[in-house]
Amino acid sequence: MLALHKIIRLAIFVSLANLIWSEISLAGPPTGPNKNDCKNALTAIKIQDINFGEFLGGIGGTITIATNGSRTSGGGVVLMGGSTTAAIFEVYSSLPGCEVYPVTIKTPNNSTLTEPIGNTMLANNFVTLPASGFTIIPGIPTLVQVGADLTVNATQAGGTYVTLAPYTLTFR
Repeated sequence: MLALHKIIRLAIFVSLANLIWSEISLAGPPTGPNKNDCKNALTAIKIQDINFGEFLGGIGGTITIATNGSRTSGGGVVLMGGSTTAAIFEVYSSLPGCEVYPVTIKTPNNSTLTEPIGNTMLANNFVTLPASGFTIIPGIPTLVQVGADLTVNATQAGGTYVTLAPYTLTFR
């Protein structure tokens, strides 16, 4: 049986419109900025994409990328070479006083990866480090690392699969 060699790269294309979103009230601390001002000052810059590396599909299974970039597999997926990385974002605010509001990271339950001719795979179980609820010190970036699971079907076609950024940052 000819094993398909697959290179999977979950390219996270970040736009501030997709990444920074909020349903927060305008109330803030009496002596500092309100949450809406803090939301508008929150910035995230992609440093690197999550990359699941190269593998053989075999009978299907999963690949997990941890927040430190390490990779494991389950089922019949055979890990090959190639670079593997967690996604990394630099999150910061230039507005003093916003450190009183925790930053919430929302990830989807599932994210569909698609390659140019339309084949898809599913990424899920997103994890972040730091976990949701961290605070930012104005002017000092916080690195947010993102890992996930990738489900590989037994009949998965080889290719490079990408998705749009499935993350949302919010002040609580």
